[in-house]
Amino acid sequence: MSHASCTALISVPSALRHVLAGSGAAVVLMTAATAYAQPVDQVCQKTLNGISICDVARDVAGKTAAQLTPATPPAAPPGATQAMRYTRVYAQSNQVVLVGQLSSDPVAMAQGFASSGKTLDQAREEMILAGRQSACAPASRPFIDAGGAIRMTVNFPDGSPFMDTVYARC
Repeated sequence: MSHASCTALISVPSALRHVLAGSGAAVVLMTAATAYAQPVDQVCQKTLNGISICDVARDVAGKTAAQLTPATPPAAPPGATQAMRYTRVYAQSNQVVLVGQLSSDPVAMAQGFASSGKTLDQAREEMILAGRQSACAPASRPFIDAGGAIRMTVNFPDGSPFMDTVYARC
């Protein structure tokens, strides 16, 4: 897997775009600090095609972050839709971290999903499953299988969490 193909790690599958579009909310992904079960130096010893998994995560995050140009709002990374945009992507050890925030509060989100016959919890579960499908897609699975991870945390505007998921296994 080349560094260029690593950028597919953050693509948003159509199922997730559908869930987000159905809510009527603009979504941005956000993260918090991560605790690791292994020391960082041990995690970074894992490799993908001879390259440290942490270096791969930094490369992917850097290339993706470079696409996030605040001065040009129409510019969006691969997988972004009208209902979703990324505000920050960075690497933390072996993780590619997606950073952002929902534009709607929990009540508005619940009402948006209710109009499509879903609860907020059901929508959250669909987003988590769709994220797993994306993380485990052929373009990103080698990164996960080699010891990398993709972290996605979505918060409401007030900072309260909507979801926080780390995809570390397929």
